Order: sequence, then C-alpha cells, then structure tokens
Amino acid sequence: MISEEKITEILAKHDPQRLCSMGAPKDEYEFEARIIYASLARHPNNQQGLEFIVNLVHNAFIKQFNWGTNPRPDNTEITTIFLGDIAGSRALYLEPSLEIYKIIKGQK
Repeated sequence: MISEEKITEILAKHDPQRLCSMGAPKDEYEFEARIIYASLARHPNNQQGLEFIVNLVHNAFIKQFNWGTNPRPDNTEITTIFLGDIAGSRALYLEPSLEIYKIIKGQK
C-alpha cells in the first residue's frame, strides 16, 4: 500500500493544477491525497488497474475543485454548486496516476 504522504508528494511533483509552480506549499494536494488514499484502501489491490487509478485521481480533483457550497443569505441552508470544469481533463492526471500505480504494483 502507498502512504497518503507519498501520494501528496507525487501530486505536488506532477502539479496537475499548476498550483505548486505558482508558489503553493508542497502539501497543497493533501486533501486530494486523502481522498485517493481512502479510496485505494477500500478496494482490493487486484481491482486497482491503471484505468481505475486514473479515474480515482481525476475524480478526487473534480470533487475538490469543481464543486463548492453556497450558503443562503440567512445561513439556514447550504447548497452545493457547480463551479465549472476547474479540475480539467483526465490527461492532466495520467502521469501522477501512473506513478501511484507503479508503486502499488511494486514496479517503482
């Protein structure tokens, strides 16, 4: 199993949202790494093919970047709102996904 910290490191290295290159801290992708790690822990290793991991990584970024909350003016309710396709295409997540896949499969 890969650690949450290693996933964070891989995401920062590949920087799919280009946030680290703009000065964001190395732990910028910690929340996405936590989502990815939890999802990996819920699935047996034999289900974790490359396509599965690419989808998992991409979906973690969609969850974090494309959706937000909007409180009503009286703060009685919070609604989820679509912010737009901020996460971008799956292609942005191929390299970090491949690196995660290789570590999981012991290929480093």
